[in-house]
Amino acid sequence: MGMVKGCKGNVDTATNPEHLKNLNREEVEKELLEAFDLDNDNEIKWAEYNIFNNIHFQGKKQPKNLRQIFRFFDKNHNWKIEHK
Repeated sequence: MGMVKGCKGNVDTATNPEHLKNLNREEVEKELLEAFDLDNDNEIKWAEYNIFNNIHFQGKKQPKNLRQIFRFFDKNHNWKIEHK
């Protein structure tokens, strides 16, 4: 695994429905990748996604469907969301 660096994106922006509704699919994918990809390898692993959701929802009630949301984007079911 590569060295963890700061992400290019912003989790708050990338998870804001009001912001995302004005973007096309490619722009949404780019924002999500930049916000959640800790090691900048162009894929979001379950661990990266889970870390950010734990940070983002700290002190707040987490949605129960976080795993289902991740699996929706994990098209080949390898626990990675890959940019293609």
